[in-house]
Amino acid sequence: MGEFLLRTRIITAIIGLILILPILIYSDTVVFNIFMAALSVVAVYEFLKCTDELKNNAVAVPAYIMAALIPFAIRAEKLFNLSVDSVKLCVCIVLIYIFVSFVISVFSKGKIDIIKASFSSLMCVYAVCGLSSVILIRDMNDGAVFYPLIFVAAWSTDIFAYFSGMLFGKHKLIPDVSPKKTVEGAIGGTVGNIVCFVLYSVLVLELTATQYIFLIVMAPFASIVSQIGDLLMSLVKRKFGIKDFGKLLPGHGGILDRFDSIIAVSLFLSIVCGVMSLI
Repeated sequence: MGEFLLRTRIITAIIGLILILPILIYSDTVVFNIFMAALSVVAVYEFLKCTDELKNNAVAVPAYIMAALIPFAIRAEKLFNLSVDSVKLCVCIVLIYIFVSFVISVFSKGKIDIIKASFSSLMCVYAVCGLSSVILIRDMNDGAVFYPLIFVAAWSTDIFAYFSGMLFGKHKLIPDVSPKKTVEGAIGGTVGNIVCFVLYSVLVLELTATQYIFLIVMAPFASIVSQIGDLLMSLVKRKFGIKDFGKLLPGHGGILDRFDSIIAVSLFLSIVCGVMSLI
């Protein structure tokens, strides 16, 4: 059973990489926005299903609209020739969505659980903003060569943590959240990501010594954030008593099961880039 699961994960990962390559190649076009909007809508669907809010249209419809708009709003100036700050536009859409969600809860006459609805809204915003941050980083200066590091951090950490844990894992990391994850796996994932960051930098990027040092310093932080993103989704699944968020990707579950680390890493790197621009 273990070998079958491993084989399924590897085959699915290869197929997923083949399918996503054309999307990455056309990342400078509207194709990328459509792809991220589709992922965002599916992610929202999976969250709503997890929290049992899927059939509540008053909660679901605003979330779907927000998920579909943000990935396009992030490129509002480029796609629609609008003279607006894309980030500010996205913030406005998110704030409107949150306000509408609260208004709907107030006037639902007790039919909508405000705590559950608030959690659903928070997690939907988290997923959508995380996926849209990939576009934001892609459109920064030299973003075309830097944004793949989001996927490098998420996937290399996952792969090295999996095999390190399988081969050397003895000490449980956070058993109450994810029983199978080990300290050895976490360390292996972090070290593996540092190696992959260095390899990517040497093979693809042309950097100064200072920039190389910065990337090497960022690599372990990106890996740690990647693992936190994974653990966060594990905690949510454990809280609501589900094994996977969906069945869209055989061997991997749903979009949130596969992109949980990418969402966290992209948000982290976009924050870092934002802070660096202020210095």
